[in-house]
Amino acid sequence: MSNEIILYSASTGIQISQRCCDVSSLMEYNKLLKPSEAEKVIKAVDGQLYDMAAEYLWSRTINILKKDIFKFGNEFVAEMLDRPNGDIDTISEYEIITLSADLGFINSTAKMEFLQFSETIQHFMSLEEDEEEFPVTRLIDMVRSCIKYVLGYDSIEYEVPFGSFRDRLKSEIVNSGSDIYEQLKTSPYFYKKTITKTLLNLAKTLQEGAEREVVLANLSFIVPGIWQDLSSEDRWAIGRAYAQANNDGDENLSKALKSLLIKIKGFDYVPENLRSNSYITAAKDLLTTHQGMNNFYREPSYAKVLCDMGSSIPMPAFSICMTATLACKLGNGYGVSENAQQYLDKILDRVSPERWRYYLGNDISKDSTILYKLCYQKDTLENFKDIVDKYKLYDIRFTTEEITKVMQALAGNKLSTARKIFIDMYDKLN
Repeated sequence: MSNEIILYSASTGIQISQRCCDVSSLMEYNKLLKPSEAEKVIKAVDGQLYDMAAEYLWSRTINILKKDIFKFGNEFVAEMLDRPNGDIDTISEYEIITLSADLGFINSTAKMEFLQFSETIQHFMSLEEDEEEFPVTRLIDMVRSCIKYVLGYDSIEYEVPFGSFRDRLKSEIVNSGSDIYEQLKTSPYFYKKTITKTLLNLAKTLQEGAEREVVLANLSFIVPGIWQDLSSEDRWAIGRAYAQANNDGDENLSKALKSLLIKIKGFDYVPENLRSNSYITAAKDLLTTHQGMNNFYREPSYAKVLCDMGSSIPMPAFSICMTATLACKLGNGYGVSENAQQYLDKILDRVSPERWRYYLGNDISKDSTILYKLCYQKDTLENFKDIVDKYKLYDIRFTTEEITKVMQALAGNKLSTARKIFIDMYDKLN
């Protein structure tokens, strides 16, 4: 028996014949697009309007994933994306893709392909008209992948598993003999992150009654068992939930979370006030902009907002602020926003060696956004080495073996070795 918990089964995609190598034959496997929509794609291809076909197919695929995500409710989506103010009006394609993978709608292979397609689409949409043609081979790859992992399914086929898992957390008391708990302790980080955020969301949104009592009991039992494996961002989420429950006058939730924090000695993660929420919102806005359309033009104003908020980032917001700042500094396969660099540099200039040690030693191993860039996007590892050189991060003594080896590799200009270590770290999250 495998010791890896299966909270929900990620879709491995439908089987498509390898002999299907044109858009028309691939479209025969489509189930979710209406016949008129599928015909639009085929006609665009016949007219050699490959960019139009790609944009239309891609937007429909992303919108279907987004619609399915929001079936879990706005509060749940806000919790999974760590939006403390509940603002989910702007959700990027990157977030839709990664959350779809987290929820099991698509598997890790589809996630990687979709992230690459998103970047390709954004690049070609930002070009001047006729500056460069969309490659037909890339379009065929996109059609095959979108149909294989999304459009070739009836929606109900991949909506059920996670919903069933959530229902178990509301109706079943988890104890040391439960399969969820025993397997969770040795499962990948992403499962631990998901179950923590799911329990917090249910605890905050369920009305008083038997279901909420079960959720609070499960929260109190499960979190102590995985506390040491949670990132600082996830720990701060628990502390913020306690502070918010006190602020809202939710006595039962406040009492339950206080008992939990005592058990895990977690009061260091309770913010003294909710000022950190403003930083988190600004960082999320910057990260969403970076992952969206025309990011090179839009990033500077959002980077300036985060830069101008103050010289000291509150610890509850530090991890996400580093993610957003480093994401923009590393850039993507098409470069960086040059006009944003002055603000990003000011933010990093304020990061002390102790905080660099904290982020690189504790948080980067769970930061899928940054690890993905360092593993799979062009020139980002070189940009990371420039940051390491500028701030003399080689001189910091790290307690984690992986980061120590990364620094040694970068010091010796062995970028391929460093990349392999980052790939191993990234794979552990999936």
